[in-house]
Amino acid sequence: MLNVIGRLSFAASLVVIAGAASAQWYGGAQGGSATGGPDAGKISRELVNDLGYFSAATSTDKRDFGWRVFAGYQMLPWLALEGAYVDVGRSKWTSVVSPPGTIDVSLRTSAWTLGLAARYEFVPGLSAYGRVSAAYAKTKPSISATGFADAGDTTSRRDTVPAYAAGIEYSFTPRISGRIEFERIARVSSAEFGGKFDVDFASVGIRVGF
Repeated sequence: MLNVIGRLSFAASLVVIAGAASAQWYGGAQGGSATGGPDAGKISRELVNDLGYFSAATSTDKRDFGWRVFAGYQMLPWLALEGAYVDVGRSKWTSVVSPPGTIDVSLRTSAWTLGLAARYEFVPGLSAYGRVSAAYAKTKPSISATGFADAGDTTSRRDTVPAYAAGIEYSFTPRISGRIEFERIARVSSAEFGGKFDVDFASVGIRVGF
């Protein structure tokens, strides 16, 4: 994925030269619902088959509030380079195991992203856009255990993964727009925390041109 970032940056530099006359800096913020987390059945099976517990029953809470702040460079009317910091909140799971004990895990996921966004204007002021990014994602665990259960590894996991987004943007003024967006950050976390998973982030936000 690091090669993807390099290619995106190289492509962006070429279009900057070609479209300097229409370039514009912008920034903004978004907030909404983030959904994603390990599969409960898979966690239970791994606790029994791989870690030696006699039985395991797992429940999950995969929904939390997420937020995103972003900045971009509109190189052409239809193409922008956009970077962001995204915090998609916490995914939680709890397993009751035998020999008697419980394992409680809370996974907070955040990412720095960099990508190219292409847009199409249907009518003046109303556009649809898509974005492909490389995301440097971090999953920070908080793990506790009771009884005979083991809390395990609590080291944060970092990896570069793909992220995809699509949205609609409406211009209230030449500088201020509102946006509705769906983004997926793929394959975050690790097997040690219950398995990799995708995070889906549905949000609303505002974009301001400078």
